[in-house]
Amino acid sequence: MSSKSSRRPPQPHGPSPSHKQCLKFVATSMMSGFGKFVAIISAFLLSRILHHFLKPFSQPQITSDFLIGMVLATIPVVHETFGDVSVMNLDNIVDFGMILYTFVLGLEMDPYVIFKAPSRPAIIGKSDIGKLAVVAGVHSDMITMFFYSMLFVFLPLEKITKEEIKHVVKMILGILIQSIIAAKVSPFFFNWINNENPEGKALKGSHLVLSMAFMAVICSCATWFGYNPFFSAFLAGLFLPTEGRISKWAISKINYLLSLLFYPLLFFWVGLKIDFSDFQGGQIGTWGRFFVLIFIVVVGKVFGTICGGVLLGFRWPELAAIGMLLTAKGHFHVYLAVHAFR
Repeated sequence: MSSKSSRRPPQPHGPSPSHKQCLKFVATSMMSGFGKFVAIISAFLLSRILHHFLKPFSQPQITSDFLIGMVLATIPVVHETFGDVSVMNLDNIVDFGMILYTFVLGLEMDPYVIFKAPSRPAIIGKSDIGKLAVVAGVHSDMITMFFYSMLFVFLPLEKITKEEIKHVVKMILGILIQSIIAAKVSPFFFNWINNENPEGKALKGSHLVLSMAFMAVICSCATWFGYNPFFSAFLAGLFLPTEGRISKWAISKINYLLSLLFYPLLFFWVGLKIDFSDFQGGQIGTWGRFFVLIFIVVVGKVFGTICGGVLLGFRWPELAAIGMLLTAKGHFHVYLAVHAFR
């Protein structure tokens, strides 16, 4: 016979409170992660759909990426889904994408073209404004990015101290080493890869991996000396050989990856960073400062283009149109603007 004291207490049915909290946390995390996934995928899909409708109006893909990213990311429900940790992860992804962007931007440019005299047809004037604007834009971006790269070296020099000067000299040394290797050593490596992989045959996988590793090492040389990774990648691409099968393969593949995945994500990230509540649209001074800034930028570009082009024999209406086209900014300018106002 069992006594009363030996009876077991009744076992509670169902999960314990701690178990319930754990399940609730897992469910909330899954729903939050699913919401982020849906938001990012929607940015990709809606951008492609909008570009399909805007294409007949001669609008580039960046227009669709910008509109969808800015509108979608600023929706309160979507904006609140991304917390500080998620935005930090997006920061790292966007930073890596901008390194690829600046690298291929430099790789597509020829730094020695600015030292060549312009051809006779270019001085006399072509009527194809689009081609002229592209060439002028490439030159302008190359010089601007080069000045950015050099300016970053001296930005830390707030106080002339021994440590600050040592840091600047260290970065300059890193830039010189990287530029010399990219301009003088890398052509031998690239020529060997191109000779081993002639046109018409598939590129060897081992050579592709070796080439990508070589480019990554070149891009990161200056960063070992404390230099900025974005400008380091740009300078590496600027001095690497542009011609050859490997360089063309890298340009086409990286540009395809950027346009397919990175650009929609970039503008979605920009939308997450922007807080329109800080914009005081009800005040006249806000719009005054905005339009004065636009006026200065447009007049500066147009006036500078006309002054330079008239000396070379171009007609001023075409030069004014080129100056207006040059006021358009690209992905890297948007990225810098976000960081400048944070």
